[in-house]
Amino acid sequence: MAYSFLNINLNKSLLWLIIEKGFKFFTGFLILLLITRYLGLEEFGKYSFIVSFVSLFAPFIGLGLDDILIKEFTKKNFPDQTLLNTSFALKVISFAIIFFSIIFTSYFLNYDQILTLSITIYSASLFFNGFNSLESFHLSRDNYHLSVYSKIISQLVLLLFIVFIVQSNRGLSWIFFSYFIANLFYALFQFYWYKREFKWAILCFDFKIAKKLLIMSLPLMVGGLAYIIQTHTDQLMIKYFLGFTSAGIYSSSVNLIGLTIFIPYIFQKAFLSKIISLKEIKLKFNYVMVESYRLAIIMSLIVGIIFFSLSDYIINIFYGVEFKASGGVLALLSGRFAYFFFGVIRAIYLIVNGQQGLMMKSLIFSSIINVILNYILIPIMGINGAILATYISCVVDLVVIDLLNKRQNNFKFFLKALFSLGKFNMKSLLKNLQ
Repeated sequence: MAYSFLNINLNKSLLWLIIEKGFKFFTGFLILLLITRYLGLEEFGKYSFIVSFVSLFAPFIGLGLDDILIKEFTKKNFPDQTLLNTSFALKVISFAIIFFSIIFTSYFLNYDQILTLSITIYSASLFFNGFNSLESFHLSRDNYHLSVYSKIISQLVLLLFIVFIVQSNRGLSWIFFSYFIANLFYALFQFYWYKREFKWAILCFDFKIAKKLLIMSLPLMVGGLAYIIQTHTDQLMIKYFLGFTSAGIYSSSVNLIGLTIFIPYIFQKAFLSKIISLKEIKLKFNYVMVESYRLAIIMSLIVGIIFFSLSDYIINIFYGVEFKASGGVLALLSGRFAYFFFGVIRAIYLIVNGQQGLMMKSLIFSSIINVILNYILIPIMGINGAILATYISCVVDLVVIDLLNKRQNNFKFFLKALFSLGKFNMKSLLKNLQ
């Protein structure tokens, strides 16, 4: 069944995706404002550090299995119950290993009691990522609404819990406890939707299936880790070299920019399958790629100009006077949205042409560059060093690797779009993507 919105035919899955991302953007924005204003500069720096620190370990818990599972559930090469339990068991085992690794690491680094407790609570909430296997099962059967219900409920629980924390003047560890409770609700509802139709058989582990899943998911796990390194290294190193206050200044701006990522994400989910189908129609495919880049450039200019020109006003309105120093950082980071959107268009091109390996290699290489540059530049230039390292690594990821690869024309599409922005036709683009 399709729905029409702004003359765009939306299938049921896309409609639910827009509902979910729209709701998450709205509530995520409110949660960010509440946490930032409540904690203040230094405590928010601690909060951001904990999120970044634990996030480095998260890909090892998810194992990159979620998209693989949707494909395997759809193909039905294995019994659903065996596949579900095997994937869940793999995630539980990986969680146990990673959880104790995080605790040991935080103890070894000699963090204070509140920091260690918060890291422990937030790490424990990652256990419920294992229930993403149930979400993959629901998505494989086009039950998108069940996934959206679970996420909306958990997000509402998180928002209400954060409001309670602010009103009752609780400490930092309580904020991470709220994430634990929200993830618990998500897991319970995923399990509830499943139990309504199926029985849960605990002892259904298959070593052959486990081995196959791990082999297939390894590139995705490595790619996910590289992305986390790319997006969180700067915050960790700012804390290491400059302290929690500087981390708060930087992270408050990064989080605002990060809220905009849902725009290119929806574009990818909405049109990837259609662009793949255009591969054999060369002229039409080339036209869509150029128009997509024109859209990305124009959107990046709009978002960039808004954040750059109104940065001080935005920070003052949303965060307050205490975060005044974040205004300049937000202005300098205003181009980061371009990396998100250009990255999505490039990813679509590489997927269509079967070059996912190149995408992973460039992300890994640019992440290594990012770590090295942050380590060198932050002690010399402070926060500006982290910003410069981010932009250089983004260019390496999106441009340099492509220029070194002569087999693909992605960068040529970008250049053609850049020098012909006036030819952009949104109506024509949407018509070709119907």
